[in-house]
Amino acid sequence: MTRSLSLVNESVNQVRRLRRRLNALVETVDGPQADIANRANAVATSLRAIEGVLVDVHQESAEDVLRHPVGLNGILADLISYVAASDTCPTAQAFRVSREVMAKVETEAEKLKVLVAGEVAGIIALAMERNTPHTTTTQCSSKEGR
Repeated sequence: MTRSLSLVNESVNQVRRLRRRLNALVETVDGPQADIANRANAVATSLRAIEGVLVDVHQESAEDVLRHPVGLNGILADLISYVAASDTCPTAQAFRVSREVMAKVETEAEKLKVLVAGEVAGIIALAMERNTPHTTTTQCSSKEGR
């Protein structure tokens, strides 16, 4: 479960880095390159959706967990706490729930991987091909594509 929680955190960090980069790209393109901005905005929306499943993006205080659905990170943290606090083996229900949650984490991580390899890479390649200011001064790093 801790591996899945780490995967959630890594994925959220990657989503946020990519969204910042896409937003910076949108700010630099103008008229004839509006198609790049439209594609970048569409991908940013998809990234926000993935982030919204992984974490509660609306949580600003401890009480907000009562107002908004908890993200997978919160469920995993609670499961880890529940299992660690017991002197006995986890229950069958805990195993079942943990497998379901870990499968959901893997699904969202795979969605992110596909999006990065496809749409994000395509947008960055197109922007570099057209020599947009953002991509000519900031080279693609291998870490952002992870």
